Amino acid sequence: MEIKYTTVFDNTISAHIAWLVRFENVLNGTDLQTFDPKAVRDDTICEFGRWLIANPSVFPKVEFFEKVKNLHHDFHGKAAEIASLLGSKSDPTVIRQQLDQLQDISSQLVELLFDIQDFSKLKIK
Repeated sequence: MEIKYTTVFDNTISAHIAWLVRFENVLNGTDLQTFDPKAVRDDTICEFGRWLIANPSVFPKVEFFEKVKNLHHDFHGKAAEIASLLGSKSDPTVIRQQLDQLQDISSQLVELLFDIQDFSKLKIK
């Protein structure tokens, strides 16, 4: 039996990696993209945010849902800080530190999504 949200989780992981790459490229000067910090902060308008709000019951444990929701919110908050720093041409060292923190949040979220998939596979068998 295939878990319905595996594709959503895979897309989420890819999207978070893409944000990290975009920020890195802007910081390194290889991309001139600009970001609206207010839009970046809103964790309910991205594909995963909309899905998360609509599907809390698909999580095998309430604790998983709460952790994912909080990490996703934290990711968007930190991403908005970085977007603001990039927009104001802040010190690259400060931006790099924020990117490291964003990477940590992203890693925690990805690890949790993998844990949920593994837990769900165990429960289905």
